[in-house]
Amino acid sequence: IIHQDGYSREECLEFISIIYSNTLQSMMAIVKAMTTLNIGYGDSARQDDSRKLMHLADTIDEGTMPKELYEIISRLWKDSGIQACFERASEYQLNDSAG
Repeated sequence: IIHQDGYSREECLEFISIIYSNTLQSMMAIVKAMTTLNIGYGDSARQDDSRKLMHLADTIDEGTMPKELYEIISRLWKDSGIQACFERASEYQLNDSAG
């Protein structure tokens, strides 16, 4: 695949729901690990985003990424506390695909 034509557009589209699901699961793992590792958010508003993330995770269809969820994950990912927790991923269970 790498040395030939790569994936077709249709094949790429088949992976979207897996990528969305992995992204959500990885961000949830980081958010949960922040408590375990006693890491605070760089911006306290991200605490509210983390609560919204957990709520949306329970209410959306598996493998989808509504705009609100995308925006929450984007804000969380930019947070210095989330980044500090991600740097310590060897201390908790995080999908290999997250790195």
